[in-house]
Amino acid sequence: LPLAELADVKVTFISTRYGQAFAVTEEGEVYAWGMKTGDPQKPEHSSSMGFGHLATLLRPRPLACFGRGLGATPICSVAAGVSHALFVSVFGEVYSVGRRENGKLGTGPPSSRKACAKHELSPTKVHFDARPAPHISAAAAGLRHTLFLTSAGAVWGCGMGMAGGGGAHPPPPPGATL
Repeated sequence: LPLAELADVKVTFISTRYGQAFAVTEEGEVYAWGMKTGDPQKPEHSSSMGFGHLATLLRPRPLACFGRGLGATPICSVAAGVSHALFVSVFGEVYSVGRRENGKLGTGPPSSRKACAKHELSPTKVHFDARPAPHISAAAAGLRHTLFLTSAGAVWGCGMGMAGGGGAHPPPPPGATL
C-alpha cells in the first residue's frame, strides 16, 4: 500500500537500514521513519535518523535541513548502514548521522551541542582531507566504515581499516600497512 505521508510528493530515491527507512523527493527533501534500533537486544545498532535525537517514528517525517527551502540543502541520495546514514547533496557534499565509532562518519570530533559521545544526532558535513574537497556522486555505508565515490571516479573512505584521522581521505597506496 502507498504511504499516505508520501502521496503528494514524487520520491526519486529510497534507502533502508536496520529498522529505518529514507525517501528522497525530486525537491531534494529527505523523509525518514523507523525504529531507533532494528533490534532491541542490540543497543549498539541504535542510530539517529537525523532529527537531533534517538527516537522511533512510525510515519515518514521530513528532515528540516534538507530540501530547496531557505537554508536547506537538496539531497539526491541516501546510503544507509547498520548504524549510520549518509546524505549526498546535489552539490557533491555529504552529511552523516549515526554512531560515531571508528571514525566512519568522517566528521571528526563532536562539534555541536546536539552531538554526544557515541552519536552524531543531526546531519553533519563530512570533512575531506583535500582542498578543494572532492565532488561526491555516491556513498556506501558499511558496518564500521564508509566509502565515497567522486565524480572523477576516485574512491575515498573513512572508518575502520582506513588510514588517517577523523576525516575522509583516499585509500592508502597498494602495499601500505594500515
